[in-house]
Amino acid sequence: AVWNNGQDGRSMLKKFNIVDQPNVTILADPGPRRGENKIKQFAGLQLSWIPTTWIYKDGDLRYALNYGEVRFPVLQQFLEDSQSEWSHKGEPKLEE
Repeated sequence: AVWNNGQDGRSMLKKFNIVDQPNVTILADPGPRRGENKIKQFAGLQLSWIPTTWIYKDGDLRYALNYGEVRFPVLQQFLEDSQSEWSHKGEPKLEE
């Protein structure tokens, strides 16, 4: 979380049952920063839109979601899809 006076947004994530999932890590920037001190990167990545959600798997950035471009139902669908099993157009199932 950035630009939230050092708060990590945990209360909002808890409201939607996201915070307690074992694959969720919450990081907070001490912000706020303005002018020349305005944050330009977070966790080593360029940051151009706030708020932003970055989703990693095995240490690789898989999705970069800008809240101005995505609505909560879409984010919730990403979370649900990440837990479901599916095959694409008849491809074999992934091994467990």
